[in-house]
Amino acid sequence: MVRSAQRILAADMTATHTYRIVVDGEVGGWLGRYLGDATIDAGNGITTIGGSVRDPNELRALTEKLCDLGLEIASATLL
Repeated sequence: MVRSAQRILAADMTATHTYRIVVDGEVGGWLGRYLGDATIDAGNGITTIGGSVRDPNELRALTEKLCDLGLEIASATLL
C-alpha cells in the first residue's frame, strides 16, 4: 500500500496542469516571446494566455510576472 501511494505522489509531482489566464487589454506578440511556450490570443479587448504549469508555485510565479509587466489579470482557470 505504501508503494502505491509513493507512485501516486511521484506521478503528481511530474504532472502538469493547464491554465487559461485572461488579462485586460490586447497585448502584442512580445508577450509570447517573454513567456516562452505559452499560447497567446489577443482580441476584443482581452488577451488569453494558455499554458502548463507544474505546481502552484510556478502558477504564482507566472501571475506575478504578468503583474510585474503591468497587466491586470481578469481570470485564471484550470482546464
